[in-house]
Amino acid sequence: MPAIKRFPVDPAESAAAGLTERLGYVLADDVAVHVLGCNVKTGRNRQSIGDFPPVYKIGARRVCRVDEVDKWIRTRRVTRAA
Repeated sequence: MPAIKRFPVDPAESAAAGLTERLGYVLADDVAVHVLGCNVKTGRNRQSIGDFPPVYKIGARRVCRVDEVDKWIRTRRVTRAA
């Protein structure tokens, strides 16, 4: 019997991903790529050392609350010295 091919599910098309977005959560990997401008591996490394917004695990997904991401970004704002 041939092996079953498994294909990764696109999170954008997943019903669970849509639900988390409606509840105010985004995938931690999306925060790394789209907000911080780094790749997924760098984002996960930053999570492990604590230099990342708070991450919650819901099932197999790692998610961040949108309001906490905004707050985390605001705390790292750099003002220009006069």
